[in-house]
Amino acid sequence: IGTRYMGEYIADNAKAEAMKVPFLRDLLMSDSIHIGSNISFNNLTPVSTYLGKPGNPAKGGLPIDEYTRRQSQFRAAEISALLDTGYFIERAERLYQYPHF
Repeated sequence: IGTRYMGEYIADNAKAEAMKVPFLRDLLMSDSIHIGSNISFNNLTPVSTYLGKPGNPAKGGLPIDEYTRRQSQFRAAEISALLDTGYFIERAERLYQYPHF
């Protein structure tokens, strides 16, 4: 879910924050640096950080409209990931000869 369907949202959010810092903005604008997330089964921090929590932005929260928008993105990502299950079953059988996914 995180890498396939949420990755661009997560990276774009990090880039938007970096663009607020002139030093980082110059490097991003000249393609001198790259920002991406390192999502894994053991590290879901980029996903949870992006999804955030509703509350006062001054205290690290998100306005409710933004929080709801991000939750909707995650819901769509979860649905898309579930729809991919058939593909991954077939792939597991074809590539790895796994009889059970």
